[in-house]
Formats: sequence, structure tokens, C-alpha cells
Amino acid sequence: EGAALLAQLQDDGLLHPLPKYENCWLARTDPRDVARVESRTVLVTERERDAVPPTAPGATRQLGNWMSPAALEQAVQERFPGCMRGRTLYVIPFSMGPVGSPLAKAGVQLTDSAYVAASMRIMTRVGAPVLRALAQGDGDFVRCLHSVGRPLPLDEPLVSQWPCNPEKTLVAHVPDRREIISFGSGYGGNSLLGKKCFALRIASRLARDEGWLAEHIVGVTWRWCWCHPALMSPGIGVTRRQPCHPAVGVSPGITQQRWHRPVLALPVTVASPGGGIMWWGCHLSSPGAGVTRPAGDPEPCAHPNSRFCAPARQCPIMDPAWEDPQGVPIDAIIFGGRRPQGVPLVFEAFNWRHGVFVGSAMRSEATAAAEHAGEPGRRAFIPVAPVIPNPNSNIPSGPDGPLSLIPVAPVT
Repeated sequence: EGAALLAQLQDDGLLHPLPKYENCWLARTDPRDVARVESRTVLVTERERDAVPPTAPGATRQLGNWMSPAALEQAVQERFPGCMRGRTLYVIPFSMGPVGSPLAKAGVQLTDSAYVAASMRIMTRVGAPVLRALAQGDGDFVRCLHSVGRPLPLDEPLVSQWPCNPEKTLVAHVPDRREIISFGSGYGGNSLLGKKCFALRIASRLARDEGWLAEHIVGVTWRWCWCHPALMSPGIGVTRRQPCHPAVGVSPGITQQRWHRPVLALPVTVASPGGGIMWWGCHLSSPGAGVTRPAGDPEPCAHPNSRFCAPARQCPIMDPAWEDPQGVPIDAIIFGGRRPQGVPLVFEAFNWRHGVFVGSAMRSEATAAAEHAGEPGRRAFIPVAPVIPNPNSNIPSGPDGPLSLIPVAPVT
């Protein structure tokens, strides 16, 4: 199935094999579809205050976007009727976590993008085992709907054979119904709905309802989670499960030493000088004289948000327990954000409550992954470090999860 998808994408001109590497493919995207669309990412609730905090008249909201159910219905009717005409519908049952694990959560994504279907095979655990686990369990799953918004035949040509509809892009989350609706984008953060949309936004609502935490983990070693400077008592007994399945990241800055095994990888929006190699401005391979951008301009060879995606099992230093269905124990949590100046790199909180308070006041500088990446020095609030726009609940309730751990074991 995976080979058939890759062959189809090659025939469509969207993927290009890189024969110098084993099972590695290059995709070039439409330059209008290369980042998260935070301004068009919304939470849908009956009451606005359940999604975002109140905003003073004339103030600019920084902690998410709200949409009413009626407005969402109108937006869906304006976008989805006929949007998949002429395309193949892919039904992707997927598991966030080892299939059958008591900590795993299931989803089913419908999409008209073969690229999304191929990428979800890397990003999550997919297929018949997930359906069997659903049948044997409670049958509950998150419903995910996605379309690139370019029905066939096309009314105008594609850029780099990358279908998208930037003018109508929308990413909506309906936590009360456990639904995600995405339209108009093929960028991973907007279209691979098991990623930020499910694993952080919808999961944060599931966590609140079920008594656990959903956090954005940027680096993990045995018994440590990067998320703030406050140590947890060993008696709390917290375990952790990694829901996503890939090694995925930004290509610029990755070197031969940092990227040893590019197997089954899908690098996106980087330059290829021919000969089956690729170049993203570092030293994986020499660019040679033939590396230019499509318009003929020289550097940079890679978009600042160009990405790679490879199965996590290819990581040579993966912890042996990473697929343990019971999770791994956590002794410490560190909240962190991108602040290159103005605050100490590391500092210690007075206690757990103070640590949660400091975490709730965190901000982070924008990267190329966001649509406003070009604004120098722009900082976004990331209370308790979810590192996403639009956490799936009103921000003032965000610290409630970490604070709820206090009664379990006294922390001094």
C-alpha cells in the first residue's frame, strides 16, 4: 500500500525519488502553503469564553481564535460541497500511541490527498490493527476531515504539482464532538490531523475531561520531559506516552552528523541539484555549481521551514521502551520556550505552584513554522508550554492540569 502511494505521487509529479539515499523522496510545495495558518486555526464552542479568554475592546487577541458552531457550518458549506470531485478519498484509521495500549487514542481521517495518506503512514500507526483495536475497545475515536480544496479538473494550474487553496484555508477543532475539520492546505501542521490538531489541541480537551496531561515534548531522555524548571516528587508516579510515530523536523541546520539515517524520509521544499542528492544549506552534500532556486536566484537553497519526516524506529538512539504500551516513568518536567534573550536560560522555581505560575507566563519567539515568521522579535504566549496556537481550552484553565498533581504527593 505504501509503495503504491509513493508510486502514484511520483507519477503525479509531486514526489521525486532521491536514488542516492535509501527510499527517500523529495516534495516541492506551493510557496503559499509552507506554514501553519494560525490566523485561520479556530476552536469551535457554544460559548466564546470556553475557548479563549475575554479580550478588552480594541485589544488584539493573542491566545487563540474562536468560531461559533453556526459560523463553522457556514464555512463548511462554503468550502466542502464538491471539493473532492475527481480525487480519491482515503480513509485512514490511526492510533496515537502503540495500538491497543490503554494510553493510546484512536482517530479516523478522511482525506483527498495521497501525500497526506503516505505521510500519515509515517506519522502514526495506521491500518487494520487500529480497526481491530477499536472493535475490541469502546469504539471511541476522533473524527478528522481534510481536503486540499482543489477538485478536478483544475480551474488553474498547480504550483510544483502541490494542490492547495490558500485563500480558503481553515483548520477547525470541535472539542465537544471530538472533531477536526481542515481545508485548503497540504502543509503537515494543517493536514496531518493526528499531529498538533489531535495530539495537542483535541488531546488537551480529552486530558482535561479524563484527568491527564497533553504536552508538547521537544526532547526526551529516560525519565525526563522537556516541557519547566520545577522538579516533581518521585512519589507522584507519572508516566508518559509518545503519541506520534516519526522523527520529523526542520531541514536547515541538519548535518550528516545529526541525520544519520534518512530512510523512508519525505524532505519538503529543499533544492535538488540532480544526481539524486538534495541540499538545504548545510553540509550533507556539496551543492555544486548547479544548485539554484527555480527562478534562477542563488541561495538560500531551502525554505526556512523545509521539513523532513522519517519513521522514529530509524533513530539509532531511540530508547528501548519507546513502544512500551504502559508508557515510561517521568521524574521531572521542564517547561521551556524559544527566548534567545531577555530571560535566564535556566532558573529554578521556589516550589511546584510557583513553577506552574512561571510556566503559565511563558512566551516564545516565532519560527518559520508560523505564518508570521517574518516579523522579527514577535513573541507568542505559550502558557505551560504547549508550543501551539489555540490550545483546546480557555488559557486560564491551562495551569489546572499541572496544579491538579499537587494533592497526589506533597511537593516542597
